[in-house]
Amino acid sequence: MSNFKMIVDKARITQLPIPAKLNVVLVNGDSSKPSCGIYQHGLSVWNILRRIDDGKSAFKFSYLSVCNGSEFLEFDKNNQVDIYIFNGNGGTMPWLSLNYLRQISALKIKFTHDITNYDAVFFSPGVFDFLLTDDLTVEITNPFVLKVGRLICESVGRNTDNNFHVKNKLKVGSFGLALPDKGFEGIVEKFARQNIPVEFNFHMPKSDYMDPDGVMQKSIVTQCKKKLVNSKNLLNVSTEFLDKSDLVKFLANNDVNIFNYQVNRGGNNQVSGVTEYALAANRPFYVSRCPMFRNIANIAPLPFDFSSLNVDSDLMISFDKNLIAQEYVRSEWTNSAFVYDLTSALAYAIINKDLSRALFRNIKNYFKNKIRDKFLKNNYSYINNLHTVNDSKCVIPQLVTFPDNSILDHEKSGIIFSSIIDDIKSTCPVSVANKVPVSLVQHAYVANRIMRTANPESMPKIACLGAYGDILSEYLKKKGYVVFDIDPNINYAIENYIERGPNLLGTFDICFSVSVLEHVPDDEGFVSGALALLKPGGTFVNTLDFRAPTLDDYLPSTHVRFYDKKSLSNLVSLFGREAIPTDKCWGDAINNFHYNNTSYTFATLFIEKLIK
Repeated sequence: MSNFKMIVDKARITQLPIPAKLNVVLVNGDSSKPSCGIYQHGLSVWNILRRIDDGKSAFKFSYLSVCNGSEFLEFDKNNQVDIYIFNGNGGTMPWLSLNYLRQISALKIKFTHDITNYDAVFFSPGVFDFLLTDDLTVEITNPFVLKVGRLICESVGRNTDNNFHVKNKLKVGSFGLALPDKGFEGIVEKFARQNIPVEFNFHMPKSDYMDPDGVMQKSIVTQCKKKLVNSKNLLNVSTEFLDKSDLVKFLANNDVNIFNYQVNRGGNNQVSGVTEYALAANRPFYVSRCPMFRNIANIAPLPFDFSSLNVDSDLMISFDKNLIAQEYVRSEWTNSAFVYDLTSALAYAIINKDLSRALFRNIKNYFKNKIRDKFLKNNYSYINNLHTVNDSKCVIPQLVTFPDNSILDHEKSGIIFSSIIDDIKSTCPVSVANKVPVSLVQHAYVANRIMRTANPESMPKIACLGAYGDILSEYLKKKGYVVFDIDPNINYAIENYIERGPNLLGTFDICFSVSVLEHVPDDEGFVSGALALLKPGGTFVNTLDFRAPTLDDYLPSTHVRFYDKKSLSNLVSLFGREAIPTDKCWGDAINNFHYNNTSYTFATLFIEKLIK
């Protein structure tokens, strides 16, 4: 059984064991307590699913809001359901337990918003058959963990004016349940000493679950008032619950919105959905380095980083970059892409239903996980750091000139790229520790080529193809670039990425990969997909494993091929009418890199998409 990899082949969907249309029920929390982020997210999901044309889908979707297990069992008794998606946790659905769920035969999927990579990697079916998450940083190497993209709130009230200017007054907004560690006071403190008056607009309803009497809410408002300092500044606080469209309108009415959660909030597993509202409002917004914002920070940490925002500089420059980064994110987080992901996940789950209920294996994994959690969990701490970018070191190192489409000898080229290699080591020390040191010459070449092609100030849109375990994506993000990671172990194979988002064709300035092509069965399709994503004039930058003629024909199990001059030239020639390769040479090579029981070297591949 292979892992999910976000997408199910369309041919497999025809193998569904139930020929009739499958009934899927989205189960949400108690509707009497609507001021809950998880509950509101469930409403957003249902708002998308209810619009799906039943005639064109293998699934018929329904919605259920319940407050207890007995009510749920009564519903199940009176309805024929194939799949339940439970949007909740122990706090919002306290009845969600084995006691009730073991009484139903339908497939049970928990839509979790509070998960770490550790939890995902070692999840084993039990109470639930599968986990479903919209945390984009979670890996999907576990065959029982499914993933969907993020949803942006309906853009009702969205501000479409990108050409605004801050004049006589700066309007700073924020919203969120009034709970400790949300950082409202810090927002006031940072902006309160501006030369122009600042109007702080905070929407802070109380939490029905954690602050039913509003005591926390009143305390936070009092602390914010103490930070105002300048008598010309104004603090407006609204506390009544707003529906989604009014919330987007509230955010759109501000010049900038800030979400300043303290770093320790969320316990490293929770994810905040406030950024989806901010994206809908189309106003500049910034977030703290709290892991709860990792979905946005993992794409573009610097353009959204509140800590790096200099309020004494020209804010409009920062705002413009922020709005560009927002457009890039909005193009990815679409309703159609979410539906594509979800229906693929459901098809996969139905196909593999019996495997998720293999009793002996599940019992064995249950006890293994108990032992691991109690005695060995600290040994796996690295798992939760794979896709976290919390630091910012945006100084560009000294760049060098190096020929494209040439041999990249790690000994000679390592000297040429030594300063960049050192910078990669200092910028990404944790990730570098897992790499063979001399292989960093590949990352240095690609980084150098990208930074020579486009400065981060110009906000190029970049795709890292084969991003699983890649350190260059992290490095470029820390330099201020916006990078989208594409990899079947994180989200998609490139062909599926294009299929779910045809709007993304021709929108990237740069695509890159580091030692990926030799592992891809269809290298021609990989290159073709990269070129399809690029704008005319965009560049595709690669390194690959290259072997000069030798009697050693050993091919490691990790590889599909090694390239030589002939095979690489043949690959490039296939795209002669679509792209312009430069310096096509790949001259003399020495197989002096020894790894995986064989010897080889590296080569560079640089292709520029033809401007027609």
